[in-house]
Amino acid sequence: MTFADMPDTESAPPGVSPDGVMHSALMFGDGDVILASDDPSGDGAGVKGAALTLMLADQDEARRLFDALAEDGVVHMELAETFWSPMFGSLVDRFGVSWMISVESEGEAS
Repeated sequence: MTFADMPDTESAPPGVSPDGVMHSALMFGDGDVILASDDPSGDGAGVKGAALTLMLADQDEARRLFDALAEDGVVHMELAETFWSPMFGSLVDRFGVSWMISVESEGEAS
């Protein structure tokens, strides 16, 4: 939902772009959701010093999400087997958000 989607009876903060994200949801898996929004103040300089991590049980789903997030982004590590995971990769998406995608090792608790 963008600020342009607000009803006529409401107004965005001064100087906020109508294309700015007011609310968003990334839905995946069996109802898992990540909620997000833009910083309407314009003070935000992107996400620094942290990454969102998705732990998944399925390698095909990990690949699908990784590829979608990598579109127009920067891949730091392609999905590959590591000593801690059968499939792990990291990237920065087109919005500057750092992600780590990891597949649970066999026997690992969700």
